[in-house]
Amino acid sequence: IINLNGFSITGGKEYIAGQTTGTDISAITVDNGARLTIKGEGTVTGTEYGVYVKKGEFTAKSGYYTANSSSVQISNGTLNIEGGKYSITDDKDYTINCINSDWNAGRAKVNITGGQFDSFNPAETKSEGGIANFCADGYTAVEKDGWYYVVADDVDVLVASGDELREAIANATTETGIKLMPGVYEGLFDVTGKDLMLTGDATIKGLVWAYNSNVTLKG
Repeated sequence: IINLNGFSITGGKEYIAGQTTGTDISAITVDNGARLTIKGEGTVTGTEYGVYVKKGEFTAKSGYYTANSSSVQISNGTLNIEGGKYSITDDKDYTINCINSDWNAGRAKVNITGGQFDSFNPAETKSEGGIANFCADGYTAVEKDGWYYVVADDVDVLVASGDELREAIANATTETGIKLMPGVYEGLFDVTGKDLMLTGDATIKGLVWAYNSNVTLKG
Protein backbone atom coordinates (compact mmCIF):
# COMPACT_ATOMS: atom_id res chain seq x y z
CA ILE A 1 0.00 0.00 0.00
CA ILE A 2 1.34 3.43 -0.96
CA ASN A 3 -0.14 6.51 0.70
CA LEU A 4 0.79 9.42 -1.57
CA ASN A 5 0.25 11.82 1.33
CA GLY A 6 0.57 14.91 -0.84
CA PHE A 7 3.75 13.78 -2.61
CA SER A 8 4.52 13.01 -6.27
CA ILE A 9 6.02 9.93 -7.91
CA THR A 10 7.62 10.66 -11.29
CA GLY A 11 9.53 8.37 -13.63
CA GLY A 12 9.85 6.46 -16.88
CA LYS A 13 11.57 6.86 -20.23
CA GLU A 14 10.34 7.85 -23.64
CA TYR A 15 9.30 4.78 -25.61
CA ILE A 16 11.73 3.74 -28.36
CA ALA A 17 10.82 0.54 -30.23
CA GLY A 18 13.26 -2.27 -29.51
CA GLN A 19 15.06 -0.33 -26.78
CA THR A 20 12.54 0.24 -24.00
CA THR A 21 9.65 -1.80 -22.59
CA GLY A 22 6.63 -1.01 -20.48
CA THR A 23 8.75 -1.61 -17.39
CA ASP A 24 11.06 1.21 -18.45
CA ILE A 25 8.49 3.74 -19.58
CA SER A 26 6.16 3.80 -16.56
CA ALA A 27 6.52 5.58 -13.24
CA ILE A 28 5.36 2.41 -11.43
CA THR A 29 5.30 -1.17 -12.74
CA VAL A 30 3.23 -3.89 -11.01
CA ASP A 31 4.92 -7.20 -11.87
CA ASN A 32 5.59 -10.77 -10.69
CA GLY A 33 2.08 -11.21 -9.27
CA ALA A 34 2.33 -8.18 -6.98
CA ARG A 35 -0.74 -6.49 -5.51
CA LEU A 36 -0.49 -2.72 -5.16
CA THR A 37 -2.98 -0.24 -3.66
CA ILE A 38 -2.47 3.53 -3.87
CA LYS A 39 -4.43 5.92 -1.68
CA GLY A 40 -4.10 9.50 -0.50
CA GLU A 41 -3.82 12.73 -2.45
CA GLY A 42 -0.79 13.15 -4.68
CA THR A 43 0.38 12.64 -8.26
CA VAL A 44 1.82 9.73 -10.23
CA THR A 45 3.41 11.00 -13.46
CA GLY A 46 4.94 8.70 -16.04
CA THR A 47 6.63 9.50 -19.34
CA GLU A 48 4.53 7.07 -21.41
CA TYR A 49 2.46 5.26 -18.69
CA GLY A 50 1.69 6.39 -15.17
CA VAL A 51 1.22 2.82 -13.89
CA TYR A 52 1.88 -0.35 -15.90
CA VAL A 53 0.13 -3.51 -14.68
CA LYS A 54 2.48 -6.02 -16.30
CA LYS A 55 1.54 -9.03 -14.15
CA GLY A 56 -0.45 -8.39 -10.99
CA GLU A 57 -3.26 -6.31 -9.53
CA PHE A 58 -3.48 -2.56 -9.00
CA THR A 59 -6.18 -0.76 -7.01
CA ALA A 60 -6.40 3.03 -7.17
CA LYS A 61 -8.44 4.55 -4.35
CA SER A 62 -7.36 8.16 -4.99
CA GLY A 63 -4.55 10.23 -6.48
CA TYR A 64 -3.93 11.90 -9.83
CA TYR A 65 -2.45 9.73 -12.61
CA THR A 66 -1.02 11.30 -15.73
CA ALA A 67 1.38 10.50 -18.59
CA ASN A 68 1.69 10.89 -22.35
CA SER A 69 0.21 7.63 -23.69
CA SER A 70 -1.86 6.03 -20.87
CA SER A 71 -2.42 6.90 -17.25
CA VAL A 72 -2.72 3.14 -16.58
CA GLN A 73 -1.74 0.38 -19.02
CA ILE A 74 -2.77 -3.24 -18.36
CA SER A 75 -1.18 -6.40 -19.75
CA ASN A 76 -1.59 -9.53 -17.62
CA GLY A 77 -3.53 -8.50 -14.56
CA THR A 78 -6.39 -6.49 -13.07
CA LEU A 79 -6.98 -2.78 -12.62
CA ASN A 80 -9.51 -1.64 -9.99
CA ILE A 81 -10.34 2.07 -9.91
CA GLU A 82 -12.36 3.30 -6.93
CA GLY A 83 -11.40 6.96 -7.17
CA GLY A 84 -8.78 9.41 -8.37
CA LYS A 85 -8.23 11.51 -11.50
CA TYR A 86 -6.84 10.33 -14.85
CA SER A 87 -5.52 12.38 -17.76
CA ILE A 88 -2.99 12.05 -20.61
CA THR A 89 -1.50 14.43 -23.14
CA ASP A 90 -1.85 12.20 -26.24
CA ASP A 91 -4.98 10.51 -27.69
CA LYS A 92 -7.53 10.58 -24.86
CA ASP A 93 -9.07 7.29 -26.07
CA TYR A 94 -6.12 5.52 -24.42
CA THR A 95 -6.31 7.13 -20.99
CA ILE A 96 -6.98 3.66 -19.58
CA ASN A 97 -5.70 1.00 -21.99
CA CYS A 98 -5.26 -2.75 -22.21
CA ILE A 99 -2.83 -4.45 -24.58
CA ASN A 100 -5.20 -5.79 -27.23
CA SER A 101 -3.96 -9.39 -27.29
CA ASP A 102 -4.25 -9.63 -23.49
CA TRP A 103 -7.70 -8.02 -23.51
CA ASN A 104 -8.94 -10.41 -26.18
CA ALA A 105 -7.54 -13.40 -24.26
CA GLY A 106 -9.12 -12.25 -20.97
CA ARG A 107 -5.78 -11.70 -19.26
CA ALA A 108 -6.30 -7.93 -18.89
CA LYS A 109 -9.26 -6.89 -16.73
CA VAL A 110 -10.60 -3.48 -15.66
CA ASN A 111 -13.20 -2.77 -12.96
CA ILE A 112 -14.10 0.89 -12.42
CA THR A 113 -16.48 2.03 -9.67
CA GLY A 114 -15.33 5.64 -9.26
CA GLY A 115 -12.90 8.27 -10.49
CA GLN A 116 -12.73 11.23 -12.86
CA PHE A 117 -11.46 10.93 -16.44
CA ASP A 118 -10.37 13.77 -18.72
CA SER A 119 -12.24 13.50 -22.07
CA PHE A 120 -12.36 9.71 -21.69
CA ASN A 121 -15.60 7.76 -21.23
CA PRO A 122 -14.75 4.48 -19.44
CA ALA A 123 -18.25 3.14 -20.15
CA GLU A 124 -17.70 3.46 -23.91
CA THR A 125 -13.96 3.30 -24.50
CA LYS A 126 -12.60 2.81 -28.02
CA SER A 127 -9.20 1.64 -26.83
CA GLU A 128 -9.75 -2.10 -27.28
CA GLY A 129 -10.49 -2.24 -31.00
CA GLY A 130 -14.14 -1.28 -30.53
CA ILE A 131 -16.52 -0.08 -27.87
CA ALA A 132 -15.71 -1.62 -24.48
CA ASN A 133 -17.20 -0.94 -21.05
CA PHE A 134 -14.65 -0.68 -18.23
CA CYS A 135 -17.30 0.21 -15.62
CA ALA A 136 -18.25 -2.49 -13.15
CA ASP A 137 -21.81 -3.82 -13.05
CA GLY A 138 -24.15 -1.24 -11.57
CA TYR A 139 -21.99 1.74 -12.58
CA THR A 140 -21.92 4.17 -15.48
CA ALA A 141 -20.15 7.40 -16.50
CA VAL A 142 -21.60 10.92 -16.48
CA GLU A 143 -19.96 13.80 -18.39
CA LYS A 144 -19.55 17.27 -16.89
CA ASP A 145 -17.32 20.02 -18.31
CA GLY A 146 -15.25 17.60 -20.38
CA TRP A 147 -14.64 15.16 -17.53
CA TYR A 148 -16.37 11.80 -17.10
CA TYR A 149 -17.31 10.74 -13.57
CA VAL A 150 -18.07 7.11 -12.77
CA VAL A 151 -21.15 6.89 -10.59
CA ALA A 152 -23.73 4.30 -9.55
CA ASP A 153 -26.52 3.64 -12.04
CA ASP A 154 -29.04 5.32 -9.73
CA VAL A 155 -27.26 8.70 -9.99
CA ASP A 156 -29.07 10.98 -12.44
CA VAL A 157 -27.45 14.40 -11.93
CA LEU A 158 -23.92 15.57 -11.11
CA VAL A 159 -23.58 18.97 -9.36
CA ALA A 160 -20.63 21.15 -8.33
CA SER A 161 -22.15 24.16 -6.55
CA GLY A 162 -24.97 25.20 -4.25
CA ASP A 163 -26.86 26.82 -7.13
CA GLU A 164 -26.59 23.63 -9.22
CA LEU A 165 -27.81 21.58 -6.26
CA ARG A 166 -30.84 23.84 -5.77
CA GLU A 167 -31.65 23.60 -9.48
CA ALA A 168 -31.30 19.83 -9.45
CA ILE A 169 -33.61 19.55 -6.45
CA ALA A 170 -36.17 21.84 -8.09
CA ASN A 171 -36.16 19.67 -11.24
CA ALA A 172 -36.05 16.36 -9.42
CA THR A 173 -38.65 13.72 -10.10
CA THR A 174 -39.46 10.64 -8.04
CA GLU A 175 -36.31 9.09 -6.56
CA THR A 176 -33.83 11.26 -8.44
CA GLY A 177 -30.21 10.51 -7.55
CA ILE A 178 -27.90 13.53 -7.18
CA LYS A 179 -24.13 13.20 -6.77
CA LEU A 180 -22.26 16.06 -5.14
CA MET A 181 -18.71 16.66 -6.31
CA PRO A 182 -16.21 17.40 -3.49
CA GLY A 183 -16.70 20.86 -2.06
CA VAL A 184 -18.85 22.97 0.26
CA TYR A 185 -22.53 23.63 -0.56
CA GLU A 186 -23.94 26.58 1.38
CA GLY A 187 -27.50 27.80 1.76
CA LEU A 188 -31.06 26.53 2.09
CA PHE A 189 -31.98 23.44 0.10
CA ASP A 190 -35.73 22.96 0.05
CA VAL A 191 -36.83 19.40 -0.62
CA THR A 192 -40.62 19.53 -0.47
CA GLY A 193 -42.70 16.68 -1.76
CA LYS A 194 -39.67 14.95 -3.32
CA ASP A 195 -38.03 11.56 -2.99
CA LEU A 196 -34.33 11.79 -3.81
CA MET A 197 -30.86 10.55 -2.94
CA LEU A 198 -27.81 12.73 -2.23
CA THR A 199 -24.44 11.00 -2.53
CA GLY A 200 -20.78 12.05 -2.62
CA ASP A 201 -18.00 13.19 -0.29
CA ALA A 202 -19.01 16.80 0.18
CA THR A 203 -20.06 19.25 2.90
CA ILE A 204 -23.50 20.83 3.11
CA LYS A 205 -23.22 23.99 5.21
CA GLY A 206 -26.70 25.26 5.82
CA LEU A 207 -30.06 23.56 5.91
CA VAL A 208 -31.75 20.74 4.04
CA TRP A 209 -35.46 21.35 4.52
CA ALA A 210 -37.24 18.07 3.86
CA TYR A 211 -41.02 18.31 4.21
CA ASN A 212 -43.32 15.49 3.13
CA SER A 213 -40.26 13.94 1.52
CA ASN A 214 -37.95 10.94 1.62
CA VAL A 215 -34.27 11.92 1.40
CA THR A 216 -31.46 9.34 1.39
CA LEU A 217 -27.91 10.49 2.21
CA LYS A 218 -24.87 8.47 1.13
CA GLY A 219 -21.40 9.80 1.89
